[in-house]
Amino acid sequence: MLRAFAKHRGSGWPLVMHVVSLGGGDLLVHSPAWINDETLAEVRALGTPRILFAPNHFHHLDLQRYRELFPEAVAVASAGALPRLRARGHEGLRSTDDVELPSGMRWLVPDGTKSGEAWLSIDGDGGPTWLVCDAFFNAPSLRGFEGVMLRMSKAGAGLSIGVTYTALCIRDKSRYREDVLEALAREQPRRVLFSHGDPLETDAATALAGIIARRLS
Repeated sequence: MLRAFAKHRGSGWPLVMHVVSLGGGDLLVHSPAWINDETLAEVRALGTPRILFAPNHFHHLDLQRYRELFPEAVAVASAGALPRLRARGHEGLRSTDDVELPSGMRWLVPDGTKSGEAWLSIDGDGGPTWLVCDAFFNAPSLRGFEGVMLRMSKAGAGLSIGVTYTALCIRDKSRYREDVLEALAREQPRRVLFSHGDPLETDAATALAGIIARRLS
């Protein structure tokens, strides 16, 4: 089971939280976010959160709220994200290096980032599904003044890598590019789900490799 919870700003910019079954009624919450007043009841109807995953050191604004609601859950981020998250008051977080996932699920932590961007890979028929955060956007349409600013920063519309990500989140462009391209070749994801965008359901590995080659050459 994999469930998306989404809301959109007036510009059309999407914010998406994903809830993934770990088996036995346990859940992983990817980028915990308070979507609306029904969010808590809808999550609880799916099961019990056991892992709260902050996919980089920027996506943490609702993390503490979820930790208070689900105190038995483990809050997890990559080793690279932990210093800033701790500086923002998040104590007791675990590293992805130390938290095992069920068979068929893997943490993917690209090399060469500043933000500790980390992804989740889930095996499935025809190939894995990747859950990514700020590394790629796939906003279908953008409007208004904010939409203009987002397009100017290469945050859409459509599959994109934002200027903010390349400037604020990548430390070593060459290492990052090669590591992501190697992961794409190895895993061949058939589908990609985004924290900011609509699912990419067709030729996902080819599409991501193409935009990496164009934007990070």
